[in-house]
Amino acid sequence: MKPVTLLLSAAIGWSSAAAEPLTEADRQALIEALDSVRGEATQHASKRLDGAAADFAAALKSEEAATALYVKCVEKVDFEERERKSSDFRDWKRRNKDRLDDEGHALALRHQLRWTVLTMKAATAPTEKHQLADEVLQALEAIYRTPEELRHHLGILGQSVSSTVFARAYGLTGYKIEDWPMSPLQHNRGNVRVDLPFHQLIFPALRAAGEPDPLRNAWKRRIHFEEVARGFWSGDSDEEGQSLARDKFLSERRPELIWDMEEDLFKAGDEQRAAVALLEHLKKNIGHSQAREWEARFRELVDPVEETEGSSDLSGM
Repeated sequence: MKPVTLLLSAAIGWSSAAAEPLTEADRQALIEALDSVRGEATQHASKRLDGAAADFAAALKSEEAATALYVKCVEKVDFEERERKSSDFRDWKRRNKDRLDDEGHALALRHQLRWTVLTMKAATAPTEKHQLADEVLQALEAIYRTPEELRHHLGILGQSVSSTVFARAYGLTGYKIEDWPMSPLQHNRGNVRVDLPFHQLIFPALRAAGEPDPLRNAWKRRIHFEEVARGFWSGDSDEEGQSLARDKFLSERRPELIWDMEEDLFKAGDEQRAAVALLEHLKKNIGHSQAREWEARFRELVDPVEETEGSSDLSGM
């Protein structure tokens, strides 16, 4: 493609001999030239995305294929584009042999690629990204199915897919999608944020569908995933190797999440089943620090018009 300035100059017959205003014909010629530039840019972007999608699909077939593409991308962006010597790249491969042979590292790369493909789909039709909720849940399920293997590779899973070596190699660094998690995991010092994909995408899509059972099942997965994260990725264990973070989750946080689940389902229309579950949960966790607040919220759910004054009648609270 010609430089834009040359293309536009040719379109209007520009000359520097004299300063003159644009004629109507000049304006029309400029518009046509700009349309041509836009068309070529769109075509170029489409070819780039098609190439990336094909290569990513091939790399997703196995851990070995994902690692091979990773190495190829590193060579491209960190060595070839920087005009570094081929011997430097061979030295890099030699220094990183153990990491490149690590099955957990390869598995994490594969998960990262899968999330990249989902993000590409979301970017193509951002107003319809809710239709990807089931694929997102499947991708998360695959990650949380093997927490041991991924224990030392959370950095890969927490990296925004728009900044990975795959994105840099294929020109995909500009992605930024509203209400879309740019990585499957977000964490800070081992504290993994499980909630973001669910609350940004999965739950809203299932609420909109109006079917309580899939929403309930998704909530159960969200709760289970957080237990897995606390049990395997917190880095906080006692002398016998038991996760202290998981124990705290089971006693404190899990009851809160179960309450949030049933309250959400009540508001989503599954009132009878959720009401019974909320009452039983309140009785079972009468000593929980949130019990008083739960009782007030429950009362508001079942009788939103009634004014609730004074303290709760629940004894021992």
